[in-house]
Amino acid sequence: KQQYKPLVIVIAGPTAVGKSDVASKICSSPFASDICNGHQNNNNHHLISNNTNRAGHIISADSVQAYRGVDIGANKPTLEEMERTPHHLVNVVDPPTDPSKAASYNAADWLRDATYVIRELSLTDDDLDEIEMENLDADTLLRKHSIDAYLQQTLDGVSAHCRQPILPVVVGGTMMYLNWFVHGRPDAIRPTNEAIERAAAKIDLFREMHCSTG
Repeated sequence: KQQYKPLVIVIAGPTAVGKSDVASKICSSPFASDICNGHQNNNNHHLISNNTNRAGHIISADSVQAYRGVDIGANKPTLEEMERTPHHLVNVVDPPTDPSKAASYNAADWLRDATYVIRELSLTDDDLDEIEMENLDADTLLRKHSIDAYLQQTLDGVSAHCRQPILPVVVGGTMMYLNWFVHGRPDAIRPTNEAIERAAAKIDLFREMHCSTG
């Protein structure tokens, strides 16, 4: 049996240039249906009826919109916009309570979450479950619960066996997220603890010199 390969649309660009408006139009039923049916026909997939009206969902690729309570300058979708077109991965992370600590949500976290949402929307299997969804830390499990709750809300609780695939439209301006999504994870090796400590020491030294001369 041939596996259905989903189409994912990516819209990139800086804040407030109209990306979400374009994405919402693509996600509307007539546009999304035409796009999905064309993709299905071009790839010889016959798992889905071409007579079915389908819509799309937006997946945010914005490192600011991911944080709850961080609203100034984030250009987050309004409640009305989210009711019209579901926006995933918005307000899924609590900001760090300690201002001296860096934010914990990174490109790898976003890539895992985006891949998971795309798989759920497009009804495709992925090896993400057994490999990367095991041994998750408490913060990641809490975030996954929030993502699942919004998925159920936007899908009206309809099970995967009783609905059609939904067109995923990835929208955002965080280029590291989008580069990882389009081109894959970089193959650079992870830094050692020693290298991290040396870099932190140099940063601390720079801060001390800057403060003493300022």
